[in-house]
Amino acid sequence: MVPLLDLYIELLGYALQRRRGLVTSGDRQLLQGCMTGPLTIPIGETDMGFLGKLFGRKEEEKAAQAPRVAVQSVATQKSIPPEKVGIDGEFDESGLAKRVAKAFDDANISDDVGLWVAQTGSTVVLKYNPDAQGVLERAKQIAQGVDGATAVRAEPNS
Repeated sequence: MVPLLDLYIELLGYALQRRRGLVTSGDRQLLQGCMTGPLTIPIGETDMGFLGKLFGRKEEEKAAQAPRVAVQSVATQKSIPPEKVGIDGEFDESGLAKRVAKAFDDANISDDVGLWVAQTGSTVVLKYNPDAQGVLERAKQIAQGVDGATAVRAEPNS
């Protein structure tokens, strides 16, 4: 099977050559060979939500393997501030932001918009581009409901 990027490059090259009148019968045969069979895109392997895009694939994997964490209980037991409790219940400097990103994924908020999650202490900071206006209010509500968040601040990306 021809990888999707290679196929795209071939088709782009074909389009440019065709425009210039430089397509040969060999080019046509090559392209037809690329086009045989179904085109498969491994969505599960490349698709990442907020958590993966902002913090990396390892955090997504950690979240998938870790049981749901009772933040207040873990914070008390381990003497960790609630905003520093990570997805796996261990100390994490960005624990709150990661849990908010996971909450966005769980709520199916589109990650195709310019929205970033950070934290300043126990305040969730949402940086956004104009294309995120449609999901911003919902994102604020979800962020406010994450254990350890005392406030949510939205700031336009400058």
